[in-house]
Amino acid sequence: MNVRPCERIPWGYGMAYRRFNENVTVCLPLPLNWIVRWARQFYFWVIIAQPDLRERYEGALAHAEDLQKRCCDLEVALTKEREVGDCWRRLCHKTGLNEHPYIWK
Repeated sequence: MNVRPCERIPWGYGMAYRRFNENVTVCLPLPLNWIVRWARQFYFWVIIAQPDLRERYEGALAHAEDLQKRCCDLEVALTKEREVGDCWRRLCHKTGLNEHPYIWK
C-alpha cells in the first residue's frame, strides 16, 4: 500500500520503506514490513553499495605490496645513512674534526 504525504497509515500496517522519487511511503502488514525493510536494506548495503570484493582484495594486495617495497627502500636508505654516519664519525675522530663538518676543534 502506498501512502502519500498527509495520509494516514491504516491500522495494522507499518512503514516498510520510502520511495523518494515518487514521494511515497510503502506500508505493509506489520510482521511483513520488517522482513521487506531488512531485505531491501540488505540489497542496498551489500549488493549495490559495496564495490566488488575481488577488486577490493586486489587493491588491498597491491597497496600492501607497495607498502612493503617502500619499507624495504626506507630500510636500505637508513642502513646507508648509518654507514655514512659511522664513516664520518671515524674520519672526524682520526683527523681531529668535530662532529659538525663546518666546525673545527
